[in-house]
Amino acid sequence: GKSSQNLDRIRLEIRIILLLVKDLAFSLVLERKQKQSWKATEFRLRSYI
Repeated sequence: GKSSQNLDRIRLEIRIILLLVKDLAFSLVLERKQKQSWKATEFRLRSYI
């Protein structure tokens, strides 16, 4: 039905958000090690959206 479809979509969105957060955290760790510019991370985020 419609409600289960909504639930699937919410689950998918949560999964995507978790992946984004994980990727962002990973990028920040790398940035600290390599002194990468914030713009590289920002660019990666923009490419997702």
